[in-house]
Amino acid sequence: PSSVRLLAHPSADGQIRELSQLPLPREGGWPRRIVVAVGPEAGWEDPAELEMLQAAGYEQVDIGPRVLRSDVAVMALLALADDLADRWDVEAASNV
Repeated sequence: PSSVRLLAHPSADGQIRELSQLPLPREGGWPRRIVVAVGPEAGWEDPAELEMLQAAGYEQVDIGPRVLRSDVAVMALLALADDLADRWDVEAASNV
């Protein structure tokens, strides 16, 4: 894929994967970018917004147990996404 799309939204039932647990994408080659969607504090309120983003290929991820302000959540998600990309680099290099 040319991009990996991440939707930050807390999980009420604990079924959403934590960002750090996302596997290296296998099909379509290495992603060239990570796109993130962050909603208001405590997550997206309208189920239709979540459905629309998921239909557009966004994978819902949880970035931790704390409720963050949107600006803080963006910074946290970018830092975690950068760490994830570094881990993917190491995994891809070890698979060559």
